[in-house]
Amino acid sequence: MPERKLVIVSGMSGAGRSQVLNMLEDAGFYCVDNIPVELLGTLLEVCRESSRSRVGVGMDVRSAANVEDLAGVYRSLPERVREYSVLRLFLDADDRTLINRFSETRRRHPLGGSLPSALRRERRLLEPIRSESDAIISTSAMTLAELKAQVAQLVGVGGRNLPVVSVVSFGFKNGVPINADFVFDTRFLPNPNYIERLRPLTGKAAVVRRYVLRFAAAREYRKRLFALMDFAAPLFFAEGKSYVTIAIGCTGGRHRSVVFAELLYRHLRSICSGGRRVFDVKLVHRDIERHA
Repeated sequence: MPERKLVIVSGMSGAGRSQVLNMLEDAGFYCVDNIPVELLGTLLEVCRESSRSRVGVGMDVRSAANVEDLAGVYRSLPERVREYSVLRLFLDADDRTLINRFSETRRRHPLGGSLPSALRRERRLLEPIRSESDAIISTSAMTLAELKAQVAQLVGVGGRNLPVVSVVSFGFKNGVPINADFVFDTRFLPNPNYIERLRPLTGKAAVVRRYVLRFAAAREYRKRLFALMDFAAPLFFAEGKSYVTIAIGCTGGRHRSVVFAELLYRHLRSICSGGRRVFDVKLVHRDIERHA
């Protein structure tokens, strides 16, 4: 059985608790945010009886009727749940950074009132939690990628899950994939659908691929697409993204877009071969089975 891990994520509002819980979830943790302290024992009992061996819990000043109760639970956790390896993580940031973050998101502080006074009050209330924490991370000057790397090191999940590039072919007439980070259009290329012998086939057929690539514009487009993705995809992951979706469209999603999605998929797979794997690559032909 894998080691049971319990990560409690607390800290100042706006310091990055939600981002850390998202990172833990991506690493395979079962995560719950803002759980009342009275229900923590029930949650852990349910997890013990199930296959969930890694649990992440977010707690803040709203997690208990009074902060003394929260501090007491926080302090006693390592003794109460001996079957879990417990990490109590506290996220902090300076007031100027927190004020800027609240201004950007336009969210109210959970304690209400003016933001500076709410931060002062929260910092005072959370001092007993901070002093009992196993690790304190100041996120004031951190990028998301730096935070992710530090959390992975503390929790011991670094390098377990590779980020994922999804290459998706689609037809514009059926709508652009809503999760696309990049959208490329191949409708300027000659359409195999107008060639009677190619119409019933798809872009997975070699004869369709040869037809599309016989045009100089298609070959140049392939070259520039590969170069852009070689450059951009690693930069996305360097900023802490776990997924990048590259959508390639044509009119119906059966011919030109499929050809280019197949080509890009194979190219990205070749980058990750021979011990150089920096991300996983997935291929989806969303509309290939649709017919007009």
